[in-house]
Amino acid sequence: MPARHYLTLPPGEKEQDYITSGCTVFDCALGGGWAARRMINIVGDNSTGKTLLAIELTANFARAFPQGAIKYAEAEEAFDHSYGRCVGLPSSRVEFLSSPHEHGVMLVEDVYKWLDEAADWCNKKKQPLLFILDSLDAVSSRQEMARDINDDSYGTERAKKVGEAVRKVNAKASKAGVTIVIISQTRAKIGVTFGATKTRSGGAALDFYASQIVWLSEIKLLKKTIRKIERPVGKVIRIRVRKNKAGLPNRELELPLIYGYGIDDMMAHAEFLDKAIGFDDPRIASLGLVKSTYKETITRLRDSPGPIRGNAKALLSEVTEEAWNEIETRFIPKRGKYE
Repeated sequence: MPARHYLTLPPGEKEQDYITSGCTVFDCALGGGWAARRMINIVGDNSTGKTLLAIELTANFARAFPQGAIKYAEAEEAFDHSYGRCVGLPSSRVEFLSSPHEHGVMLVEDVYKWLDEAADWCNKKKQPLLFILDSLDAVSSRQEMARDINDDSYGTERAKKVGEAVRKVNAKASKAGVTIVIISQTRAKIGVTFGATKTRSGGAALDFYASQIVWLSEIKLLKKTIRKIERPVGKVIRIRVRKNKAGLPNRELELPLIYGYGIDDMMAHAEFLDKAIGFDDPRIASLGLVKSTYKETITRLRDSPGPIRGNAKALLSEVTEEAWNEIETRFIPKRGKYE
């Protein structure tokens, strides 16, 4: 999708490459998608779809770059490979990295080494590489492993190590063509009762070096009843794009995540269009969407055979992108400051 359509690039300047998130309205909020060859930080509460977003990013990277490499550092030792394949993870393309140390805990030094090797591989092969760290909170350091559990710790040594690794590898990896995705967990700020009550570990390095920082939080569970039996089938999450060097920052949206499926992109587009322009557009009306029953119609289209679903997806994506861009231009000055 065209990104930042309201800006004109100087002649010969290359536009930022993007990797689709798998959902057009989310791509719009990101300014075009996940920024390729940049550092991305996905932050969220427990069970808010952080890994799921990373899996969809991986699936779309694999489709966009058939010769690209994918390395997945799974520090939490909790990844379900069968579930990953179920929601689109291209397992045959992914190299899962694990700590070579006897204690089995992934170290900051491991991550730095792998990123350095990834940059060298990209320079040699002239192909892009995707590196995912899931998650930063599960990564330790040699000093932390050597410390007795009863010793006091103020947490500063680990943050310094993370900051040092990010600084050393960021520029090299970006120039080589490595897209770095770092997943972080939220932590409560002890004693804080106003302002931002949550933070994430690792110090402030990611705030400076990540090009996109996305925070996730859960809004509600999605439930479904079939033959008088009710089950949770997904959840609605709120996404805040807190930092964005590849598009406009501070965009916010709500997305439905379906277990075993991923982002319900068609429902997300329909819900956005319902709020933005309604269903009066003849293209939308051709899908049979009306306000009172559009959720049932979208579910039916989503579960339809390939061509029917594909055509509906393409149409919803097209109208969604147009509507988002039209709304964005309302808030942008009509002329540039130095025109």
